Amino acid sequence: QGIAAGVALSLAIVIYETAKPQIIILWRIPGTTIYRNIKQESTGTFIPNVFICRLGSSLYFANVVYVKEMLLKYVEDLSDANSIEYMVLEMTPVVSVDYSASLVLEGVVRDFRRKGIELAFAMVGTRVRTNMARTGLLDVIGEKWFFNTVNEAVNYCLKHQRMKSTVAAVQNDIEAPIRGGSKELTAVDSHNSLVLLGSELSISNDMNSNHTVV
Repeated sequence: QGIAAGVALSLAIVIYETAKPQIIILWRIPGTTIYRNIKQESTGTFIPNVFICRLGSSLYFANVVYVKEMLLKYVEDLSDANSIEYMVLEMTPVVSVDYSASLVLEGVVRDFRRKGIELAFAMVGTRVRTNMARTGLLDVIGEKWFFNTVNEAVNYCLKHQRMKSTVAAVQNDIEAPIRGGSKELTAVDSHNSLVLLGSELSISNDMNSNHTVV
């Protein structure tokens, strides 16, 4: 009985700790392509219109609704300061996604797209990717929104944003510079071109611990 009680207690602790997984906001260390936890780095750069976070545990029926609600809350809370057009989910801690979680994630992807927000996935493990393919979630998201690193995902998001602006300009008969002189636009090359991050917001507490320098 003592062993059974111990197992039950351990299981209860695991469920409790994973029911509300950490969602860690990431920002870029200036001058690098490295993205770190904003709580661990005193100086960092936010990318305009791109929200980057790390999901802290595997996704299953008991926690996926919480994750969905938190992501929606971030979108709402940041709507004035940094309107989100792209969300990059760093998936390193996620080692499994069950069927219930896949269904909820599919709803999140569709809901965000209706709001004009694209979801990009970075550093997805083979097992998770296989589960996503099996449930059809991979097809809903699209292969082009999966990346090996956060930096690749951010670069693609910025390229995609620039392409959208160009398409809108052409459609509204606004003269816009299109490389190659062609007005026939094709899919964005997701991995072979670097977008220069020329417009960014940096924050630092290094100069004075009582003040934040922007």
